[in-house]
Amino acid sequence: MPVTNEILNKFNSIPLYIETGTDNGDSLNKAVIAGYKEIITIDIAECKHTRDRCRHLTNVKFVQGSSTDVMWDLIKDVNTQIVFYLDAHLFGDQVSHQLPLMSEIDIISKHHIKNHVIILDDVRLFETDMGLNTQNIINKLKEINPDYKISFADDQVARRDLLICNV
Repeated sequence: MPVTNEILNKFNSIPLYIETGTDNGDSLNKAVIAGYKEIITIDIAECKHTRDRCRHLTNVKFVQGSSTDVMWDLIKDVNTQIVFYLDAHLFGDQVSHQLPLMSEIDIISKHHIKNHVIILDDVRLFETDMGLNTQNIINKLKEINPDYKISFADDQVARRDLLICNV
């Protein structure tokens, strides 16, 4: 489920917002409303309905492909802080087999800027459906920057379903 308006507004002074997992565009719409100067949304699916609905937005770029295949090329030359919203996964029985989260964090860790805001969605599913360990994820994030502060926030689905990593 999408990140909240309150959280996106908190970081909208950062010019670039990149999300993985476009789906129906709920989080994308919230980023638009929050006023990010540049928005990049990545999804393995075409998301034609969402693309059509946002066609008039000149600050939104749709990228079709696996986030693990395209993210590095999108960020390698960026010289500003980025807000990352990581929500790429398949639904249902396939969710644990197609979860790029740890690879996405690896890609972010290669970037020369080490104070990006990183928001992870679906924390409630990490240890159950996704087979991940929340503490291992936090440790991996802190390898990028030991000064990262980790907090949790509610979303529209569940309490403490968002993990927010920022300095």
